Amino acid sequence: MGTKEPRHSRAALAWSLALCVAGAGCAPHEPPTRERASQERRGDLPSEVSPEDPPEDSPEDPPEDSPEGPPEDPPKPEPALTLCLRDGPVTRLQHKPYVGAAGDVTGDGQADVVALSFLGTGELAMVVLEGRNDGTFLERAPLASGGTGIELADLDGDDDLDALILDGSSAPRIRIARNEGAGRFRLGPPQRVPGRFGGELRHASFVDLDGDDDLDVVVPLWDSLRALENHGRGSLRPGQRLTVGRDPFSTAIGDLDGDGLPELVAVSGAGLEPGRDAYHSARASLWRFPGRAGGWRATPTRLELPGARRVALADLDADGALEVVASGAEGVTIVRGADEPARVDVAVDGPLLVTEAAIEPGLEIITSSYMLGALSITSVARAPRTASRAGGSFVVEMFAIDVARDGTAADVVLLNAGPPGEPYGQPDPGISTLFVDCPAPAAGRREAHSRHDAARSPVRSE
Repeated sequence: MGTKEPRHSRAALAWSLALCVAGAGCAPHEPPTRERASQERRGDLPSEVSPEDPPEDSPEDPPEDSPEGPPEDPPKPEPALTLCLRDGPVTRLQHKPYVGAAGDVTGDGQADVVALSFLGTGELAMVVLEGRNDGTFLERAPLASGGTGIELADLDGDDDLDALILDGSSAPRIRIARNEGAGRFRLGPPQRVPGRFGGELRHASFVDLDGDDDLDVVVPLWDSLRALENHGRGSLRPGQRLTVGRDPFSTAIGDLDGDGLPELVAVSGAGLEPGRDAYHSARASLWRFPGRAGGWRATPTRLELPGARRVALADLDADGALEVVASGAEGVTIVRGADEPARVDVAVDGPLLVTEAAIEPGLEIITSSYMLGALSITSVARAPRTASRAGGSFVVEMFAIDVARDGTAADVVLLNAGPPGEPYGQPDPGISTLFVDCPAPAAGRREAHSRHDAARSPVRSE
């Protein structure tokens, strides 16, 4: 004979099932009290709605296929740029450098730096800074030379680097200092360059225009570019003249379109102006002269780049094609073929260098700021990213030099003028090395092309 089930047990079961059907969950519940059962029989049980349930008149969630749809995940930020620069030694200098160039002038396989530096009288003189494989330099005695700029190249065909001294202090002139061995130079006579004076005349570019195995020269003047043809043994004669805007500060040469002919690229401080002496810096421009046999076509393409002062050519993304990199007061501009120029906002009032400096594919763009005493390193391998670090003291030049001569990535060498007099403190010139400790680069990396590497110390391709 079965046991008679208590009436409140049946009520408890009915109450639980009602809640389960209403969506309140089917977890077991405590049986209701006698008062609760009495309310249930009278039909005046208060409404039971789970606090988690929305009210009946609340709008339903939109279906997954509604136009609004589920919210998209925010884009993931690019990872921070990881630099592989390590502080090396700083060599204090007796003479304050104004401008310089890098290359092995002593013939020992170690890259050196040759600077135009100030003597106590305010005159400029050639100073050889002999490189060592620990990142230090030995400052040699100065050779009075004058000038406003300097470049290194084998101009006389004897397999050592000579110095081309540029002088824009009056009518433009050049002077060759022949390397007689081990970095001992003999100054040749000044030679007039046809053109207006007034240009900066700090730098020049080299290329063999006529295929005779002698390096010809391109110098930027006040309102034009002038080719100087090398007729052997460093005998330079005026050649092609190309018109650009006022103050072409910097030039670079390379095959940008893959046709086997080098193109000439320059940046100028202003555009073409209607008046002979007009000057509008807001129209600073990038000029690109297509190559032809023995020189360049006279009609360039022009891109306005306010504040541009330096230019280099480099294969930034290791795709086998050179990009144009320009820097100046408006930051860095990158031109890839016919694409729209890309601009990166960084502080720039010093030199430009393209080399390896971060754990990224391709090459990085290094710019400097005198006032901030900092370097900005920009990678464009993916989205443009920039990292900053302290570097140098009024850097006037930057070079890519394989200091250790181990065939890996080139190191970064900074030629520091030191701050001027008050209010920046006492001059403290020097030359400092930043060692580059990046992992071995990916196969297919090309050498950078800028005015510092073609005849000097290129970034090596592994």
